[in-house]
Amino acid sequence: MNEYKRTLEWISSRYDLPNELNDATIESFVSEPGSLPSIWGLCGKDVSAFNFNDVSEVAFLKLTFNEYTNFPDNMDIDYKRIFEE
Repeated sequence: MNEYKRTLEWISSRYDLPNELNDATIESFVSEPGSLPSIWGLCGKDVSAFNFNDVSEVAFLKLTFNEYTNFPDNMDIDYKRIFEE
């Protein structure tokens, strides 16, 4: 395992995700500038059990994620396209 991934796992273990994801919980999650959730968001997190049906693309774009984020297979939001851009 590379050093970046180990560091990412340590950082992402320092904060919890909301119990459910929707526009309001995302807004609250990222609302404090400079906080770990606002900076690191979903990076390195397993969110495959989350339902993203109530998340608009506008709210989704406020989240950070990376190649180590594990998304559900049945998402309406094209996170792969967003990640590439």
